[in-house]
Amino acid sequence: MRFYAAMAAGKAANAVLTALRRAGGQLPGVIAGKIDPQFLAHIDKPEHIVFVTGTNGKTTTANLLDDLLVDNGFDLATNRAGSNTINGIGSSLIKNATLSGEQRKQVACMELDELSSRLVLPHITPDLLLVCNLYRDSFMRNANPDYIFSVLSASISPETELVLNADDLISCRLAPQAKKRTYYSIGRLADDTDDPQGIACDLTACPECGSALEYDYCHLRHLGKARCTRCGFTNPEPDFEVVRVDREAGTFTVRENREPGAPEHDYRIATYSITNLYNLLAAVTVARRMGVSADAIAASLDRGINITKLRYSDEEIAGVRLINAAAKGENSTATSTAIQNICREPGRKAVAFIMSDYYLATNPYSSEYTGWYYQTDFEYLVDPLVEQVVVVGARGEDLMLRLLLAGVDPARITLVPDAEAGARALRLSGIDNVVVAYDIFNGDQVKRLNAGVRERLEKGDLEPETAAPSGSASAPVPAGQGAGCTVEILYPEFGNQAGDNGNALYLRSCLPGATFIETAYGEEPAFATRDVSAVILASVTERHQQLAPPSCWAARSARPMGERCRASASCPSPCVPTCPNAIFARP
Repeated sequence: MRFYAAMAAGKAANAVLTALRRAGGQLPGVIAGKIDPQFLAHIDKPEHIVFVTGTNGKTTTANLLDDLLVDNGFDLATNRAGSNTINGIGSSLIKNATLSGEQRKQVACMELDELSSRLVLPHITPDLLLVCNLYRDSFMRNANPDYIFSVLSASISPETELVLNADDLISCRLAPQAKKRTYYSIGRLADDTDDPQGIACDLTACPECGSALEYDYCHLRHLGKARCTRCGFTNPEPDFEVVRVDREAGTFTVRENREPGAPEHDYRIATYSITNLYNLLAAVTVARRMGVSADAIAASLDRGINITKLRYSDEEIAGVRLINAAAKGENSTATSTAIQNICREPGRKAVAFIMSDYYLATNPYSSEYTGWYYQTDFEYLVDPLVEQVVVVGARGEDLMLRLLLAGVDPARITLVPDAEAGARALRLSGIDNVVVAYDIFNGDQVKRLNAGVRERLEKGDLEPETAAPSGSASAPVPAGQGAGCTVEILYPEFGNQAGDNGNALYLRSCLPGATFIETAYGEEPAFATRDVSAVILASVTERHQQLAPPSCWAARSARPMGERCRASASCPSPCVPTCPNAIFARP
């Protein structure tokens, strides 16, 4: 009776929201869950269910997959207009159900928040679970990839088939209990790098044994081809692999290694970027696993089903491109990738940043963790073709400080309080591109800034209202300050858990005369052989605490691997990189 009452209340809430033309993607599920705490377990489920999760790209990929499936005859239940949490998924099931709770549509394709997996997956077992990737996300919401990995991995049923990114050595290891696994990958591309990209890498050591990783190439951040130098751990072999990309033609070729003869199929990509390529490949892989033919998928993409321009759009006004580039707020990977793409745009650029959540920032009862700025690659903006950076928002001073520490010329930084002032402050003379980089929740601010820029360009008003930057630095630090000091920064690749490398960055600016030493994981620390003034070990994850106790640095450098250390005569363990017992002992 409690379930039927919850179902009736949820349907009533949905009817009211529909009449009021309000989205309310979570409210019916919230109401139903209050009446029946086990509502998600009790409600009928579609016969076939696909979930899409991961840190970055899940919304884009889920929407694209929905479009592909609908274009090929599937009658889908989705949570596209709702939420990807337990309440949003409950609301979507309510909307798709009869009053008695039976589902009208027998195929569901839904986006699933990674942390919500622990609440949803015990009650819903999907046929397919696509995990796009695992990166660090908002520190206040999702903490560290290690934590997200453990939550997601433990929640997955052995009956679910996983569709995983073989280029991500984090997420490709998920849920060993799930034996049905399909992997997708992108082969080597012309603009790959030799090592992980950016100041914050989420994969700093072998996830199996903690030893060093050797990369063949990286496509994006830590996504690429690598192997462990000690235990041999490496990427799984892909079932679906991009073997060619033709940017001029706007196509990419996927080889299906699982099929006899490994056939190859060409698909269209509307707007090329490495993130778009990954999202499109993931959607194609799932559609193929659901029985849609390669020809049918290619035909859908040719008809215009493709990556939407929700996160990227541009228009030309009076010879100047006005570009809008969205990124997931408080997410260093998404923002770094957006900045990197901005700097790759040809020509001279003026960039306006609306990165803080505007409504959160102006709420006196809220807070925003700004440490994520120090996990983000604002150093890209040192590019001389970026002629101006306008910082918009209530927390602009925090971002301005980060830009100064990144090395951006203070004469190129302007700080303004709101979108209208941002539009007036942009220098448009001689500029090829005006780029607005923004948090996805700041859409209204972006519209207002765009309107102001559009009006100025149409009127030929190219000079800013105020030419003087507000981001000028205070009194310069004496060049010799800190002379004679030696500061060792231990394991900076581990110690950026909360953006704490920013503290070392700030210290460098305050002590320009000091000597700074960065000791990478596996290297003998400088303090073991010489005097140093200070040692900085920033906050690290519990996993990294286990990988890198100070005692084991010396244990490895002082004796061959496998020889017993001096921790205790009764210690049964040979010295290994993760040994918790070894003590500091130099020969």
